[in-house]
Amino acid sequence: MLNKNNIKGGEMMIRKKGLSTVVTTLIIVLLVLAAIGIIWGPIQNLLKGGENAVDKTKCLDVDISAKKVVNTTTTSYSVTMKRSSSGEGEFGAKIIIFDVNETTNGFVDSGEFFTPLAYKTVNVTGVANGVRLEINPYYIDSNGKEALCQGTTKFGFKL
Repeated sequence: MLNKNNIKGGEMMIRKKGLSTVVTTLIIVLLVLAAIGIIWGPIQNLLKGGENAVDKTKCLDVDISAKKVVNTTTTSYSVTMKRSSSGEGEFGAKIIIFDVNETTNGFVDSGEFFTPLAYKTVNVTGVANGVRLEINPYYIDSNGKEALCQGTTKFGFKL
């Protein structure tokens, strides 16, 4: 025979079991939401960092070098440059001329972008008795800002 205490205890167990299922479901939902939040942070950083990494790889194969430097006045030079066939996209060039004391008057922008195998001639002024120049390629990044490439091309010349 069944005892009233057993039945009440059984009803209590059923009630506890139903409550336990709801609590378990809520805990699982909260754990899943927490896991998504924890995982999303690093994934978002990787996605943002990936855009910058793709931009930086643009510079790997680009080479803009000086082919000819002509002294037009005491402090003015005509610099003819050529871009190599490698690399994707268009690149500009920052040109810095140095004198024998390694003094410079800053850089001059080429003013135009180079396509592969293109020649450009730029007038550079500001340094008397120049003996060396450096060319630093740059491009416009995904944010619309100038991004300088890491490497520079050096070119020594005599006047």
